[in-house]
This record gives sequence, structure tokens and C-alpha cells, in this order.
Amino acid sequence: MLKRNSRLLLILLIFGFIQRGYSQTGYRWARSIGGPNYSEFGLDVTTDRFGNVYLVGEYLNGALIGDSIYNSLGDNDMFLAKYDPDGNSLWVRVQGSAQLDRIYGVDVGADDHIYIAGYGKIIYPSRVAAPLHARDGLVARYRPNGDMVWGHNLDGDIFSEFQDVIGDADGNCYAVGTMETTTWLGNDTLVGNGGRDGYMIKFDSLGNYVWGLTFGGPLADHPWALGHDAQDNLLIGGQYSGTATMGGGTVTAAGDTDAFITKYDKNGSGIWTRSFGGPAEDIILALKASPDGDIYFAGQYDNYIVYQSDTLFSASITDIFYGKMDAAGNLIWWKSAGGLGLDVPQDLEIDTEENIYIGGYFFGNLTFDTAFTTSAGYDDLYFTKLDSNGNMLFFETSHYPDTRDVFGLGVDAAQNLIITGSYLPQIELGNDTLHSVSGSVDIFLTKYVTENLQVTLDSVTGSPFCGGDEFFLHYSVLGDLDSANVLYAELSNASGSFSQPDTIGTQASRFGGILNCTIPLGLPAGTGYRLRIATDQPGFITPDNGYDITLDPSTAIPVQIIGDSILCNGIPVQLQIAQGFQSQHWSTGDTTYSIVALLPGLYTVEATDSSGCSNRDEIQVMSCVAISQTLTKPNFRAYPNPTQEVLNLEGKGQGQWQLSLTDLAGKTVWKMEFAA
Repeated sequence: MLKRNSRLLLILLIFGFIQRGYSQTGYRWARSIGGPNYSEFGLDVTTDRFGNVYLVGEYLNGALIGDSIYNSLGDNDMFLAKYDPDGNSLWVRVQGSAQLDRIYGVDVGADDHIYIAGYGKIIYPSRVAAPLHARDGLVARYRPNGDMVWGHNLDGDIFSEFQDVIGDADGNCYAVGTMETTTWLGNDTLVGNGGRDGYMIKFDSLGNYVWGLTFGGPLADHPWALGHDAQDNLLIGGQYSGTATMGGGTVTAAGDTDAFITKYDKNGSGIWTRSFGGPAEDIILALKASPDGDIYFAGQYDNYIVYQSDTLFSASITDIFYGKMDAAGNLIWWKSAGGLGLDVPQDLEIDTEENIYIGGYFFGNLTFDTAFTTSAGYDDLYFTKLDSNGNMLFFETSHYPDTRDVFGLGVDAAQNLIITGSYLPQIELGNDTLHSVSGSVDIFLTKYVTENLQVTLDSVTGSPFCGGDEFFLHYSVLGDLDSANVLYAELSNASGSFSQPDTIGTQASRFGGILNCTIPLGLPAGTGYRLRIATDQPGFITPDNGYDITLDPSTAIPVQIIGDSILCNGIPVQLQIAQGFQSQHWSTGDTTYSIVALLPGLYTVEATDSSGCSNRDEIQVMSCVAISQTLTKPNFRAYPNPTQEVLNLEGKGQGQWQLSLTDLAGKTVWKMEFAA
């Protein structure tokens, strides 16, 4: 192995150069889920680190989900389906009973396990968890292959359901929902404050109950969304009426219902609560927290809504508000969107750069930041991407005379948006036109590429390099690459030309990652080398890294043998390399340019030249070969005969040997060939 002296591994730090050379934004694929009965709904969607998609929803008899048809046990049953990044169905899991069963939320934890939450009947191998009432909350954990790890039903006195669920890095999960009066789980009892209240429960990775809490007041209180930051602080958004206690504080609504965001730590201790309100109904419907604790939220309001000294005014009956808070609950910015009809934000997602994605439906006209549109039917879907300051990056809608709603959003590592919702009777999503079965309400699932293909590459540290140096090349990808894509790290010639580049590393991937690269041997010294990355599906090449890289190729160090290379009769073999290296190290431990080999074996030497590059060579030293062939009668008779009629022969050298015996008349009486 060749290396620069005292440096085994070089790290390339990748920063800001971005190539926008392959335009592929828009719908990538679309799938329809449903059957002949009236209502199937896709209620939430999420992705894992590999870009796989997890969809939850509800269905009736005869629904095609993935590649199979499923029948419900009575009223709507619930399903969890997994698709690969190209929209191919991988597996489907269904649960249900004769009553209505519904999954509202799905999340994938850091260990790639899947969590679902809603209400109804959940069945898993060890037991049946059957609800005692028409609506009892359920939560479950699945492995990536679709096997259930555990599942729980709550035993509510009157009513309980979960609205959202999240998994943390330790395999714990948190579920938030609404209950009425009293709810039991195991030996613990959660008691409400009157009317419907919010509650939250924590389970460990084995499904054991860790803690639970309730929040609210004597009137109706509803949490709709749950998020968490890198410290597993928990953020809850929803609506409350009258006076409610939550997050360690008490708030009082200004109107019918006010919106709230409340924060707890991972042990269930309240940190703070913030209230937004006006004279009518105000609700937080979706929120997400960034790793550093920033909170992005979206909701709906009527007339006007007030937060401390700031006020937003609606254009008509129900409009959208959205904004950003810091970790301490201070409002950084908020905005309003809407028109003359009903405008609803159903879900919100953020990506690793804290871009914001909001999706929902509207009726009438809608002004959203710089976008304006008018619906063609009762409800039209919309989704949009904003930067972290709320500035619009794109806006998309679908216009048809009938209903189309967005219910759930997910975003993968490459900022591709996954969208689910309902439609009737058809919907066009890019080049795909979906038709619902028998004109009923069916589910759509689609992938929308929000960015042109971008590969980032810059700021190489460690130059000058030696031939044979190894390093990790970090890169990132935005946009969508095919599942069979291979990335290639390419090195130019010494003048920066890629007319015949050297491929120095490959990796099969469609997302950002690390390429393991090696500088080739034998390249000429130079200060003008450049790096770039190429992809093959689709074919795409980034510009070079933007500045020069220096190579100092290693000096060759062939080992020379002085005299004979075969050890024989105690005569040693002398090995040496050319003089002039800064240092040399033999496998014997010697550091001189010449050594004496006393034993047969493989001898190696590594030498470092004046540029700091090292090279390596090796040579095999062998002993003389003793040839022994035992010959016994009746094959031959030697003259004069040995005492035991056994002849021992010895020879020196290598190669093919032939042994023959002749009698006194010169006739060959025995012959054989063998290698030595």
C-alpha cells in the first residue's frame, strides 16, 4: 500500500459548489389506491433514510393496495403500505374490526422502525388488543420488513384516539391525541380535566409504558400535531377552548377556540405554552421542529388572529396562517395565505436545510405569498415549498371540477416531496392520469421532485497527494437519481482536462454519501489536477471542484539482488535498493539501503522520497531445493548395489527434472519427470 508519510487517511470537506445542469423537477411517479366503495383515504406519509415511502390510510372492501386486493372486516379498516423510492410496492399490512379503524399518523425512527397511531383494533402475534369502546386509541411499532414488534390499545372511558406519533433515536416513541374523561393503559390511569382533553404517552422500544400526561381545561381541547428536536423536546400544536393548563402554564382563549403550541421535555415536564387567537376558531394543524429547536407551524383562522402584539387578517371566512418560532417560543415571523373561500393547510414538513413544505386544499381563489390561483371545483389540492424565512420557492396545484385534497406530506433526504390525499373521479399528476374505481373517492400517492439535480463538490484538503493515497470524498445530492444509479469520482489530467479522466472511486447510490477514492499510481507530477463526480442514471456530470490539486507521484524503488537469489549451502543473499531515499524500512526491521537475507521468505521494503511520498516493493528469496526420490526393487537394480537397494539423489536448481536409469548395456530401464 502506498501512502504519504504519516498520513493514512485524507478527508475531503465538501462545501458549496452546486451544479444545476439536469432539469427534472415535477412529478416523478403516481399511484392510485382504492376500490369500488365510496371512501378510501390516504391520511399520512413519511420516508426513511433510503428514500422508501410509508403510507397509512383507510379502506373498504375490494380495495387495491400495492399489488393485492383487500377486504375490510366491516366499516373502514386501516393499512400501512411500504413503497420503494421508485413507487414499487414492497409490502402491505392491514388491521381492523367491524367498527371504524383509522391511522392518523406514521413516523420512521432513527433505527428504521415504523410507528403508527390512530384508533381502532390492533392485532399482533402475542395477543389481540381489542378496544372496549367505539373509539379507543392505538399505537404500534413495526420492523422495516413489516413485522409488528408490539401494539397497544388504550381503554378509554368514553373516547380516546391518537392524532400523531414520532420515534426518537433510542427507539422510544411518543403519541399524542384526544381523550374524554378517563383512559387506562396497564396500571396507569390518565384523568382529564373535563370535556375532551389532550394527552401524550411515551413507550420504550419494547412497547413498555414509560409515562403519560394530560393537558387542557374543562372545555374541548384537541392536539393535532406532534414534533421533536434533537434533544427530544416535544412540541404539540392544536386548539383549546376557555382556560387550559399545558406545558407548565395556563392560557385563556380570546374567542371560540384558540390555537396553541406547547413544549415538554422528553420526561414529560412542561417548558412553555404559546397561544394564538381571535374572535372565532383558530387551530394549529401541523408543525415540525428542526434539530436546533426552531418550530415551523401552519394552521387556519377566521377573521383575524393575534399573537402578542402582532395581528393577521383573513381575506374571507377561513384562511391559512404559517410561521416560525425559535426554541424559546419567540415568534420569528408569521404570514397569512387565503382567498374568498375555505383554505386549509393539512400538513407541513421541513427538510435538512429547513425549507418548508405545506400542503392542503382550497375552494375559490387562493393567494399564497407570490402565487395566485383559482379552484376549478369544490376542493383543489395545493402544495408549496418555502425557504426558512417563508419566501416561496415554488407552488403547485391541480385543477379539476371535483374534489382533490392533500392530507399528508413527506420529504426525503434529496428534498423530494411525497404527497398523499384523496381524489374523485380522476387526477393528472405530471404524465400520470389516475382514475378512481367506479367514480368513488380513492387515494393518490405521488413523488414530486422539488429540485433540479444537484451534486455538491468542493474544498479538497490534503493536497499535495501521492500516488496510492486513499481518502473519503463526501458529496450530497438534491433531486432524484434512479435506484440503479452509480456515482463515479473522476480525476483530470495534470492540466485539468477531463478528456480521458481516471475513475478513482465508485458507489451505487441515489442519495448523498461518501465515495472511497484512491489516487492512481504512475501519474505524472503536476499542480493542475481537478476532481468531479459523474452519475449514470440519469447521465450527469458536475463541473470540476474549482481549483487545482497537486500530485507528487512516488519514486519507484525496485529491490535488487546481488549475486544468487537462492540460499544454498549456507551462502546468504544480498538485497538492496537504490540510494538517495530519505528513509527506508525493511520487513526485517533494518533501515539501511542494503540487507543480507539469511533465511528464505518474502522480503519487503518501503522507502520515502524527498517529496514525502512512499513506495513499496517486495522479493521472494528461496532456498535450494533438495530432490529426493526413493527407488526400490523390482523397478531397478543399481550397480554397484547400495546396501538397502535404495538410491538417494540430490540436485540444485529449479524447473522440470527428468530422472532416468540405464543398465550396463545402455538400455533405459526406468524414467520419470517431476518439478522442483
